[in-house]
Amino acid sequence: MFKHLLPGLFLTVVFVIGLFFNPPVGLALTFPITPCDFLNEVSDYHLSDLAVDGSIFVLTNGTVAKFTLGAPQPFSVPNLQNDISGAVKIHTDKSQNYIYLVDPKNSRILMLNKQGGLERQLVSDKFSELTDIWVDEGNKTIYALAGNEVGKFGY
Repeated sequence: MFKHLLPGLFLTVVFVIGLFFNPPVGLALTFPITPCDFLNEVSDYHLSDLAVDGSIFVLTNGTVAKFTLGAPQPFSVPNLQNDISGAVKIHTDKSQNYIYLVDPKNSRILMLNKQGGLERQLVSDKFSELTDIWVDEGNKTIYALAGNEVGKFGY
């Protein structure tokens, strides 16, 4: 699936041999990178966004798919009054306890635990233009990009 996205990539490693020479003497080695298929199971999906915490969470077709070491894992978003077909962004990382879904269609941010259970739903009329978020779980703060504005709010 990803094999043809980035053809001709190369990794360049630079070694500085002598810092005491003026100018410093160095050696650069370049190696071709061969992309490989990693998420073979998602080829039939429309991929919107992804987040990585060791596993890869993919926002796709109004749901979230989870992959660990390239293999699909059980994960389901709970049945909600309004589905997540309007979600545009997914956010998490290894240090966070939750997965955040940005759903401007329903003017909300969903907080899911890493098993898919709904922890909290944050709703605001201002969320109808959300495009991105960044989360500081330690301080329970979300920074949200909506239109031309960046908002900050606690939860």
